[in-house]
Amino acid sequence: MGFLGNIFLLLNMQNRIRYIVSLPLSIVFWLVASSLLIADLVSMSIYATPEAGVEMYSEGFWYGVAAAAIYGLLAMLLMGNFVGWVRGHYPQHFDLTDDQRTLIVQSMLFFIWLAGGGGVYSRLEGWRFCDAVGGASIRLC
Repeated sequence: MGFLGNIFLLLNMQNRIRYIVSLPLSIVFWLVASSLLIADLVSMSIYATPEAGVEMYSEGFWYGVAAAAIYGLLAMLLMGNFVGWVRGHYPQHFDLTDDQRTLIVQSMLFFIWLAGGGGVYSRLEGWRFCDAVGGASIRLC
C-alpha cells in the first residue's frame, strides 16, 4: 500500500496523473498501510506476546512500529498539503525541471535496486535482509 502511494506521488511529479487524483490516493494508500501495520502489530502483541525473560520482540516488529509511524506522519503532512492546495496556497502542478524529475526517478530506482539486491542475497546466501543490504560491517538491524 505504501509503495502504491509512492507510485502515485511519483506519477504526479512526472505530470502523468493530476494532483487532485494522485494526492488523495497517496494519502489513502499511506493511511491504509499504516492501519494494516498497526493492526498487525497490535494483534501480534496480543496473540504472540514474547515470553518474559526468554524471548523479545524482533527487529522486524520494531521496524513495523517505525514504518507505521512514518506512514501515518507522511499521510498527515500530505493532508496538510492538500488543505493548503484547496485553500489556494499551493499550485496544482509541480514546476520541476527535467533534471529534478530525473533525480526523483533515479532515486526511486536506486532504492528499488538496493532492496531487490538485498532480497536476492538474503535468499540465496541465507543472510538477514539488513546484512545483505548494508553489509555485515554496517549494523542496520
